[in-house]
Amino acid sequence: MKSFTSALEQPGLSPVNQKSLSYSIFTQCNFIFPHPAAESISGMIFYVYCFIKKPAMMKILIILLIAALPVTGFCQSNGKQVIKIAGISLEQLIRGFLDAGYSIEKSEASMSVIVTHLKEAQKSNVATQIKAKIKDGNVLLSGEYIESGKDQNPSPITDAGVPGSPCSESWNMMHDFAQSFKKPLEIQ
Repeated sequence: MKSFTSALEQPGLSPVNQKSLSYSIFTQCNFIFPHPAAESISGMIFYVYCFIKKPAMMKILIILLIAALPVTGFCQSNGKQVIKIAGISLEQLIRGFLDAGYSIEKSEASMSVIVTHLKEAQKSNVATQIKAKIKDGNVLLSGEYIESGKDQNPSPITDAGVPGSPCSESWNMMHDFAQSFKKPLEIQ
């Protein structure tokens, strides 16, 4: 049996014939791909191989990958996740957390990042954790929430939650905390 690369390089083989030839080669050689979806995986590998075999197609593939990188690599979830409070000192921030009923879980040695313990919401069964980052005289608030009684990973707090949802309740808690300083806010 010929290798699939030499079998595909036969002169006069149209792309349709190459595809059907590759299907027969890969279905006869499924031992290479023991995965249950071997036919689809092998078909995809062959299709990519045929696409990049020509230099012009390789250039197009590289351009598409470069163009797709910002879209896939730097995506954020729906909604804004940060509240910026202008003109807050470290002492005001710590006093604000304690007055609002938050306890501090940890902070960096430089006190530039402060993380609270989870705090239960009064209205619903959601617990919120706030992270405050102090930068250039401003405080950047972000956080995570979990639904009480459920074994799950924390979810980021955003302003995109449906009213009454755990995400929305957590956003309201974080926003109310930010407003308690009576300083200019910016939602980012």
